[in-house]
Amino acid sequence: PNLLPEQVTGTRIVSQGRRESDYNLIGLTDPRGNKYYWIGPQHEGELLRHDDTDYHAIGDGAVSVTPLHVDLTHEGALKSLREAFG
Repeated sequence: PNLLPEQVTGTRIVSQGRRESDYNLIGLTDPRGNKYYWIGPQHEGELLRHDDTDYHAIGDGAVSVTPLHVDLTHEGALKSLREAFG
């Protein structure tokens, strides 16, 4: 959390929270006349603050520790494709 060390209330091991948000593509021009795009939330969105999430821990002044794992492989499709294409 954005606090002084003495204000931190502890450390919590928690799951990743979720946020409802609208994502937009906004075309802009910088001061030099170059076009660029902002891709991101139009507003902060509503935090879905469940008790066991990083959002809740940080809101309570605690350091949140969330172990993350990303593997988007669809194992069923991987097996089927390997069988089909050798």
